[in-house]
Amino acid sequence: MKRPTISLHLIVKNEKHNLPPLFESVKDCFDEIHVTDTGSVDGTIELLQSWGDRKNPANTPVHLHHFKWCDDFSAARNASFEPGTCEFKMWLDADDALQNREAFIKWRDTAMGLSDYWFAVYHYGFDKNKNPIVSFIRERAVRWGLGFKWRDFVHEGINPAFVTPPPKMNHIGTWTVAHRRSESDLAQDRSRNLALFERNKDKMTPRLKYYHGKELFEAGQIFDAVKVLVEAVADPQMEIHDRTLGIQYAAFGLLGLSQFEKAIQLAHQGLQLAPERAEFFVLIGDAYVKMNAAQKAIPMYMAASECAYHDASKPGWGGAIFSAKTCYTDYPHSQLGRIYAQMGQYEKALHHFNKAANYSQTKEAWDLVKVTEDELKKNKPTAVLNVKKTDDIVISCHPGTNLYEWDEQVLKERGIGGSETAAVHLAHHLARLTNRKVKVFNYRTAPKTFGNVEYISNGEVVNYFYENDPKLHISWRHTVKKGSNQVVWCHDLITPGIDKIDAKIAVLSPFHRDYASAMQGVDPSKMFLTRNGIDPTRFELQQFKKDLNTVIFSSSPDRGLEHCINILEIARKTNPAIQFHCFYGFENMRKFGMAKEADRLEGMIKERDWVHFHGNVTQKELTEWFQKSAVWLYPADFIETSCITALEAALTGCRGVGRSIGALPYTMGQFKQNIMLDEHPRGNEELYAKAVLEQLNNPVPAPINPHEFSWESVAKQWIKEFDL
Repeated sequence: MKRPTISLHLIVKNEKHNLPPLFESVKDCFDEIHVTDTGSVDGTIELLQSWGDRKNPANTPVHLHHFKWCDDFSAARNASFEPGTCEFKMWLDADDALQNREAFIKWRDTAMGLSDYWFAVYHYGFDKNKNPIVSFIRERAVRWGLGFKWRDFVHEGINPAFVTPPPKMNHIGTWTVAHRRSESDLAQDRSRNLALFERNKDKMTPRLKYYHGKELFEAGQIFDAVKVLVEAVADPQMEIHDRTLGIQYAAFGLLGLSQFEKAIQLAHQGLQLAPERAEFFVLIGDAYVKMNAAQKAIPMYMAASECAYHDASKPGWGGAIFSAKTCYTDYPHSQLGRIYAQMGQYEKALHHFNKAANYSQTKEAWDLVKVTEDELKKNKPTAVLNVKKTDDIVISCHPGTNLYEWDEQVLKERGIGGSETAAVHLAHHLARLTNRKVKVFNYRTAPKTFGNVEYISNGEVVNYFYENDPKLHISWRHTVKKGSNQVVWCHDLITPGIDKIDAKIAVLSPFHRDYASAMQGVDPSKMFLTRNGIDPTRFELQQFKKDLNTVIFSSSPDRGLEHCINILEIARKTNPAIQFHCFYGFENMRKFGMAKEADRLEGMIKERDWVHFHGNVTQKELTEWFQKSAVWLYPADFIETSCITALEAALTGCRGVGRSIGALPYTMGQFKQNIMLDEHPRGNEELYAKAVLEQLNNPVPAPINPHEFSWESVAKQWIKEFDL
């Protein structure tokens, strides 16, 4: 699949000194660079004119454009994005630098085309050692033809909510962008922005009210900042991430104004929105300390130390709300150490000072450890735990990945998701072929046993590993390190932490392997290439009695159902007898906050009498529908790591029409009966409709031996790989 093209778009004014290092950082990264000047007089224009076609540090054609400044950054950004014909467009500021250029090129060539809207980490502030201390994610590259637009006259952004249908969004963590502004530059920016706010009072959205207050706070105008921020967060239209940060700035402002009780009250409101945000706990703790109520501060600092730091550079963790890392690491422990030392509880103080020093690694922190050690007479002995080796195979499931109870019985009676199906089958065959006990820790109210496979509540997993070290620990979709022999079984496109954990990484396809390397920087030598399978008993001795007008779709509706309906409406103009049957259901869309989109798709189904919605059905019933259907249509927006349904469709004689995206070229492409299209279905419905009509007229393919794709063969691969 040929990669999409991508251009870089800049707006500049008097940036002659910044452009060379920026261009050096993006060498060979883009197909075109478009620079829109807003009134430079320092030689910027002459420099760009001299660079021309590839005669520049970026080794890329540079195109110069001009825009008359009108006190509106979004207008300038939109004008800067208009030139050029590349499918993807990306922005940087002239005082930015791309970090990890090689990772960017790998992402561009392997993953970029899989989504429409890409976030990337923005390192915006640094300490004296040039380590990032303020990082957050920002929109960075978009598929521009979908209707994206920049909005707001300052602190401009591209809001994907204005694009219908919703674009596919993703977060890249292997490359980042660093802001190179000095303190004097930032002060100048604040002065300019405050003047813009003053001149545009009639254009103040809730988002801009928050940014106005933030700019006042950072300019040291604390009283005015608190007033603006309190008014802003009271606006019901404000988005939750802006409201959260607005409350945080206002509360810190009140703390600085010595209005401690009001600061505590406002911080508690912030915790209602973001209950694991350490900044609020630290703020409350600091307020109690300043009020000479240090004992009240202890539970606040303890809570802060237990909050998970959302590192923006890690896919799946980053957010639009930047976090102060010190609030999650050294600072609460340092404060607890001081409080306990003042109370004479030196053992507790030493514990927290050690924690703080291990996080910060500063001389001052280690000095506090030494002073506290001198105050102690003795230390309590530490018990050594005796963990026994076992022959068990353990599959552990992180609590956050479980939406419902599942096991062999549930699989047979009502069907479960593809990843859960994989875990059930692998557990069954590993137990049968090795005669070992397999323990599956997942969400459930009561344990159940099926032969040598025991399903246990995941609440018991800590107790198990406290006493046992199994032969193999398969961590299903998570990277919590337990046991001496562990493999992380990745089913999700991004599994946070696989680049750091000391364990083997099981991926499901060559695409999945390349994606993990490009997106998370995982060492390919750590990866074990496995695959998904099927239950061959569902496909033995079957006869293909096809209804040559029946098309089937069997995935979550957000994975391309709307495209299917649009494609088949065109196909029905040629063949009005086409009937469309869709399976799976809308429950998970609603669980994940997509209720509005679910309602819209359900409305599309109800408006068409040729669309038949079946919801979740048993595996037996789904297999029967596959056997009746002539075409499996999957114009996927979803990036598959593998695709069990693609195997099931092929084994039931369905002729597939799918998009060449993610792992589908590997799963669908191995069967000659399938038609794979490179083009995105949006805007290319005619092309997909033509392929559907062609497949309806093609002969039914010859049966395929299902045992070649069985879960038993997958289990044998695992047994060999891990010496089971």
